[in-house]
Amino acid sequence: MLIVAAGAMAQSDITPSRYKFANLPEGPFTIDNCSTGWGPGNVTDARASENGYVNATGGAFWTGKDTDAFKNFQSGWQILDLTEEGIGKVLCFKGSGCSDDILAKGTKATGTNVPWPQLAFYSDPKNTPTASGEEGAVAPFIRLSITYKAMENELSDTGSPITALEVKAVEPNEVKNSYGGPFNTSDMMVKDMATEEMFELNEGWQKVEYDFQIGTPTGNPFAISIKMDGAKLDKGAILIKEIKFLTPSDGTYAKGQPANVQTKLTFKEGGSGINDEIVEGNTIQCRVLDNVLSVSNLKTGDKIELYSAAGALVASQVATSNKETLPLNGKGFYIVRVGTTSVKVTNN
Repeated sequence: MLIVAAGAMAQSDITPSRYKFANLPEGPFTIDNCSTGWGPGNVTDARASENGYVNATGGAFWTGKDTDAFKNFQSGWQILDLTEEGIGKVLCFKGSGCSDDILAKGTKATGTNVPWPQLAFYSDPKNTPTASGEEGAVAPFIRLSITYKAMENELSDTGSPITALEVKAVEPNEVKNSYGGPFNTSDMMVKDMATEEMFELNEGWQKVEYDFQIGTPTGNPFAISIKMDGAKLDKGAILIKEIKFLTPSDGTYAKGQPANVQTKLTFKEGGSGINDEIVEGNTIQCRVLDNVLSVSNLKTGDKIELYSAAGALVASQVATSNKETLPLNGKGFYIVRVGTTSVKVTNN
């Protein structure tokens, strides 16, 4: 199935060329700069860039590009060609202790990470839509889409995230109606915990889509910031197939609605080109409103199972149409499972 952006409206791809990893040469991927604090930082330089600007942040560690902390982090980032594995080119970070069992290709980082490094990918400010400045004016929604996989040699604490995603803006800009979500290694797939069998590299991918708005028309870009557990990635890797910014969007996945989180995806060989993202596993769409879960894109006879965050079965039913609803009796995270597809939803 070819995954495309949801919504029927015509959209413009405003993704900087530097984030179209399929078109980049294999080899080191250069981080432009770094800054202390939680970023995104270095907005003056980012504002001047039109093809993408990448900045490292994360506490007080990034005092300069000449520090060991930055050099270790930079050394692990690269464009990696995984065409033989049916995936294509990806942006990769390979930890200093990453096992060849989970990723044989690529160059390992020269040293360990700081605890929670972040990497901010800036938009092109000339293509970033904001509010007009007129009273009552509302900025158009932008849809972020990211397809990636994070791995550990051995699955560690499943209750703590290996990555988190956040859209950030530089003051006085503000991000409105944005989703921010942590994702655990268990959302990816590295090893079958029952059989100890390793999954293939093209299995266990995740795609996340959500919508947001940029509040004020200052000409500053926004940034998608990927926060990573440094200790977990020291003994693992992260592979990013695609980062995409589309506008306008219908706001389906804005704050207050669950993001479109698709897990346990598999890239299938046979696409017509390296940019063809062919996956199987998640065709269903989920939405939560007023304590009711709506599941669409179903087939008659599909079994819908609803699990709590702790893994307990809460409800199940068999689809009799392409859309079904289930009541939610509590707040928090739920897992919706239909066949081999699992989707995480939130009832706020």
